Amino acid sequence: MGDSYEPCHENVLVYDRLPDPVKAEVDTALEEGAYETTSFLVEDELRYERVAGRSVDALRKDGTYYEARVESSTSWAGLGRTRTLSFEETAFTSDTPAELLVRNVTTDLWTGVIAIDDPADERLLEERLTIESYPREETPDHYTEADRDRIVQLPVTNEYGRYEATFDPDNGEPERVDVWFTMGYPPRRNRYAITDNGPEYDETLYGAIGRPGHPSTPCSWDDEGNLI
Repeated sequence: MGDSYEPCHENVLVYDRLPDPVKAEVDTALEEGAYETTSFLVEDELRYERVAGRSVDALRKDGTYYEARVESSTSWAGLGRTRTLSFEETAFTSDTPAELLVRNVTTDLWTGVIAIDDPADERLLEERLTIESYPREETPDHYTEADRDRIVQLPVTNEYGRYEATFDPDNGEPERVDVWFTMGYPPRRNRYAITDNGPEYDETLYGAIGRPGHPSTPCSWDDEGNLI
């Protein structure tokens, strides 16, 4: 693992996806109350600060959110600086629920049930829906209210994390997909299309509702410290 890390641009770091050296700093801070490092060179400085950058508001580990605190002081004889990392439990929610956006790109009417389960397998939402056909070739350059009315919007959760969506058509077998919601300002939404081959991420829904962009997934790093 290199000593340089690209900073995450999401609002939350997920512990399981951190590089191992950063996990070690977090583990010490959580278990012992603080992690302290004295640096004389840039590459020796606190790794957590580098992956967190300026965008991260919280760390999530085992379903609990933590706010990081970093204190700095000049080390003995003024030859370096000491950085102390600690964490405090915090709530990381939004007043506006993140939504799952769904449209039907087949040529037939879709009827069935869409359900959302949280990581503890608790059912958050279950709705029977009839969704009219909205083929991808009809995607406009600019969405009108009539276009948006053909897109199903399902408010799901105020909490960041990975959820599981089940698409259960009346005339087929149920299929499950992972859905990541990144709670930002405003919350990110996930976009799916019902196709002849099952639910797929719908790239053509960029900008349909809310700001454009790919559905967010938690930051991960390769062995060179680059975001992947």
